[in-house]
Amino acid sequence: MFMFLLIIFAIILADQGTKILLFEQAVLNSGIAFGAFNSKPALILGLIGAGILGVMVLQITHRDQNKTSRLGYSFILAGLMSNLVDRVRVGAVIDPFTLGDWLPFFNLADLAILTGLGILTLIHFRKRSV
Repeated sequence: MFMFLLIIFAIILADQGTKILLFEQAVLNSGIAFGAFNSKPALILGLIGAGILGVMVLQITHRDQNKTSRLGYSFILAGLMSNLVDRVRVGAVIDPFTLGDWLPFFNLADLAILTGLGILTLIHFRKRSV
């Protein structure tokens, strides 16, 4: 379990570090993924986030999870927690990166969430093909 806590801490540290370094060029996202629900009250978004965080913690600590599943959930949990730090600190998620005008702004936490989802998706399809 220590390894997963270390991974979570490293992702949060890297994400928060880049957000501090690149804050001047960042976009503030008051919604959730890719700006969705940016007109919803902070309380609603906070409740959604707290529910998701709770589910992730339960999944990581569940005895039947294998190491790869825990890794996927750890990436997702780290991304969610780091974006939650932004919401508490500045009232919105800090998105300092973009790949051009045709893609939304994002941060390392978003990449961690997508990586975790990718790991869990691969596990799901691998189990189904066996």
